[in-house]
Amino acid sequence: MPGPSGNRARGTSQPWLFAAVLFAVVVALAAGLLTRGWYVLPTRVTTPISPSQPSPSKNGAAPGSPVVSMSTDAAAHPDGARVRDALQTYFNSINEGSYTDWLRAVTTDRAEDKTRAQWKQEYRSTKDGSITVYRIERAGPGSLRVLLSFTSAQNPRDAPADFPYQCIRWRVVYPFALERGEWKLDSGQAGASPQHDQC
Repeated sequence: MPGPSGNRARGTSQPWLFAAVLFAVVVALAAGLLTRGWYVLPTRVTTPISPSQPSPSKNGAAPGSPVVSMSTDAAAHPDGARVRDALQTYFNSINEGSYTDWLRAVTTDRAEDKTRAQWKQEYRSTKDGSITVYRIERAGPGSLRVLLSFTSAQNPRDAPADFPYQCIRWRVVYPFALERGEWKLDSGQAGASPQHDQC
């Protein structure tokens, strides 16, 4: 059985030992976090920039990639793939100057709004890119609203009369309608008031 002096010695050494071990653990954790920051490559962020933020690139590579990309939310929508395909056809038609392909991407009502000559005049110098779909919502039976952004580059004389710039970043809500079993861009109020700013 230890004497009183033995108990006292053990009692005084225990807090010191605990503090030393705690200090060693904290130092090891801090060193581990620092080395992790040095040696682990940063992961690529796949979430697109929100529509309210400007694109990181200015003018240089405008209008950007012509491939339609989707946010995680939009891609998870049951009609996400079909909406993306319709938009890809739509933007390809503008970039390639194909009125025939444009007709395949839009509803009959929307097609009636523009003759071939009007369409060719309106999009004669336009190239679209940096296309990102952020959200797809049901708007009623057989109709959707699609929130997206894109960048257009054009001769300023072919830009909107009240916004004659060579590079424009657009944030729009496009109406879609189901026509003969396919989602197509429709005409209507949803796409009538786009937001835009100069690149």
